[in-house]
Amino acid sequence: LNALRQSGARATFFASGNQFADSAQILRRQFDGNHLMATHTFAHKSGYVLSEEAMQRQIAMCDEITLRLYGEASKYMRAPGGLYPPWRDKKVGLPIIQWSVDTYDYSGKDAQGILRSVKEYTQHGDIILLHDTRPNTYKAIPLIAQYLTDNGYLMVSIEELAFMEGVTMEPNMVYARYADGQYDERKDSNLN
Repeated sequence: LNALRQSGARATFFASGNQFADSAQILRRQFDGNHLMATHTFAHKSGYVLSEEAMQRQIAMCDEITLRLYGEASKYMRAPGGLYPPWRDKKVGLPIIQWSVDTYDYSGKDAQGILRSVKEYTQHGDIILLHDTRPNTYKAIPLIAQYLTDNGYLMVSIEELAFMEGVTMEPNMVYARYADGQYDERKDSNLN
């Protein structure tokens, strides 16, 4: 959070239920830092194993906590594991936010390795996937912020990015990249 603040960056944090129990103070700091908060479902279970009612309950359970914690329900979601088709197909009622650049920070990469992914694959309008639960990600944030700033990019929330690019996000639609009034459902640009 300090690195984001120092670089003038804003981010979108997708929190799951276990984070609310373990990290409520950090989540509140994220919200108070003017970052966008969104749901990653309560139990982080694949939509492929949940009924439509269970999916709705996953979102509702997170919303109960976020309403208490910051007075707002989530307006956006990220599907656990990036497996969005069941969430989209069962019409959960929120825009589903994916990513177009996966840094693979969850795989144990060091800060320089995370930065290399950003340098190699980031283009205008991309959504970069990072995990706020990884120590090396914390170390990479100042490096990423410097690189993006030096190359003319802004670090903004997904809501700001959509607005800047003229995209209106709709419920049950999947968004992974925004550019020039268009959006892309692509999950990983660095895998193509």
